[in-house]
Parts: sequence; C-alpha cells; structure tokens
Amino acid sequence: INEIDDFETPEGSNNPNSALSELVWQVVSGHRSPATFLEQTPLYALCEFSERLGSMALFGPHQKWKQLSDVDKAKAGHVGIDVLRNGKQAIKELLGDTFIKFTAVHNPHRPQGALDQFYKWAYEKSSDDFEEILTFLREVISEVLPVGSEQIVLGKPAVRKIHSIRTASKASGIHPKTLR
Repeated sequence: INEIDDFETPEGSNNPNSALSELVWQVVSGHRSPATFLEQTPLYALCEFSERLGSMALFGPHQKWKQLSDVDKAKAGHVGIDVLRNGKQAIKELLGDTFIKFTAVHNPHRPQGALDQFYKWAYEKSSDDFEEILTFLREVISEVLPVGSEQIVLGKPAVRKIHSIRTASKASGIHPKTLR
C-alpha cells in the first residue's frame, strides 16, 4: 500500500486512485461521463474492464494479471480509465495497435493469439453484467482484426468487416501480390 502512495500518475498527482475515485463518484451521483457508451454496465465490471485495458496498454497482451504487483495493478487501472474516458475510438486504437505489434512478430489466425490474456479475461466473463462490454468488444474486434464470418469471437459468431490479404484474395479472386 505504501508503494501505491508514492506512485506518480502521468498528470503529476500522487494519488493513482483519483481516476477510479472520480469514476465511482460519477456513477454514484448518476453521471457516467467516462465510457458513456457502457451506460448499463455495473461499476465493478467497468472497473475490471478498465484495469484489463490498462494492463494491456502498459504491459502488453501477454501479461498475466496475477503476476502484477499491487502498484502495477493500480497503474493499469489508472491508464485503463484514461482509455475509457477517451471513448470507443481509443479502445479501437489500443486493440488495433496491439494486433499490429503482435502480427509483426507472429502470424495469428485468431484474435485470441493477438490479444492473449485480455481475450482470455473477456472470454471468461459470462455474467450478464459484462454483456454490454462483450458486445462492444465483439464489434471492435470485428472492425480492427481480420476475423472470418465462421469464427467465434467471445462466444458468438463474428461479423467480418475487414479482410486479411489472404481472405481478400479469396473473396475477390485477385492475386495476393496485387492486393499488397
């Protein structure tokens, strides 16, 4: 706990919980300015979602939550709330950037490979309290990752919105080298 008190937030505040405190206050007082697109999501689910977003942003998609220190978890929560504050586009960019960094080294055929621990966390959230988050994530994953219409994304069939070079070639009949 003492380590958390010494943690400096990016804005220069000494309280890493200030963003979380602000979120709690907004929810309790009836205002949902961060993540207004998740209006029906309970507070605990929003906090957990923000922590996992922040973990992926700070430590990458392969970092296991249980291996983080309390200070790192506090930092992740703070960063995740900032991502939520910046709205849908910020989350799309985070997921898209994560996918691009991963595919530079690996060649995944599924979002599970690129988003790893974040995807596993989301997949395990079967409670109705997380349904709004999962629906949003399915949409974002379909918009930023090349998923096939026959693929299952977070427990439901994907809707293809973008193609990889290979699938675009198959769909259009154009040679892959021409599409590059």
